[in-house]
Order: sequence, then structure tokens, then C-alpha cells
Amino acid sequence: MIKSVLIIPLVILILFSTNTFANKPHAALTMQDSVGEPGDASKVTRIVKLTQVDYMFLPNEIWVTQGETISFVVKNRGDHRHEMFIGTKKDLKKAVKMRRMFPDEDHLEPGLIILEPGEQKEVIWYFDQAGTVEFICPLPGHSKGMRGIIYVEKK
Repeated sequence: MIKSVLIIPLVILILFSTNTFANKPHAALTMQDSVGEPGDASKVTRIVKLTQVDYMFLPNEIWVTQGETISFVVKNRGDHRHEMFIGTKKDLKKAVKMRRMFPDEDHLEPGLIILEPGEQKEVIWYFDQAGTVEFICPLPGHSKGMRGIIYVEKK
């Protein structure tokens, strides 16, 4: 009797945490090898405002449509220097590793902006494929919490 009282809630918890029962509204979207490319300012279709607070992006989920060119206007409202970097999982991991190895260097990659406290900058990005794209602050100790997802929906 006691075993069944403990096992039933455990089984229910496992079932609802699996893909079979999980609520995944973007299950059709997958991580892409291509995340797009720097966009042309004259072709911006929309402006998306982001705020960086220490160790968090607000918002951290963004929806765009394949073929859009987005101007991300990012404001650092935190007390520390932050970055925003759009890239593939491989690019993001490499950026985090490079920041750990060379924390005092300024890194220049497409899809990267560096912001001091109080600073606001823009990165323009063209999304060529449907799927999901990530963005992070790759600075040491920041990337675990300062991350977000861009859902690129098919036209």
C-alpha cells in the first residue's frame, strides 16, 4: 500500500515530464546550423527592444518570421559590462570558452554587441531559416543565466 502511494505520483511526474505529455508549443522548430546573418539597416522590418539586467535578458524569448530583418535595440541596465551574441550552439560555446581564456580582450564576431552599464546599442540580424536560435552574454559567469531563444517561424 505504501509503495503504491509513492509510486503513482512518481509515474505521473515522469509521464508529464516526457515529450509525450509535455506542452511544447514550438516542437516543430529545431536548432539550425544557420542562424542568419548581419542584416541591412535599410531592410529592417521590425524593432525588438531588449533590456539587460545583471545576469538576465528581458525578454528572453522572441518570436520572428523567417525572412525578417530585425533591429535588436539592447539597453544594459545592469551594473556590469554585458554582451549580446547571436549564434549557433557551436558558436556560443566557442565564444564562452574564448571569454574564459581571454576575459580582457574585446572580441569581434558577427551578431555581437558589447555594452557598458547604461549603454544602449543595436544589432541588426536577418533570419534566413525557420527554427530556433539562441543568444547569450558569453562573459565568464554570465552565460548560464543570461541567455534567450529566438523562435523563427516559417513564412
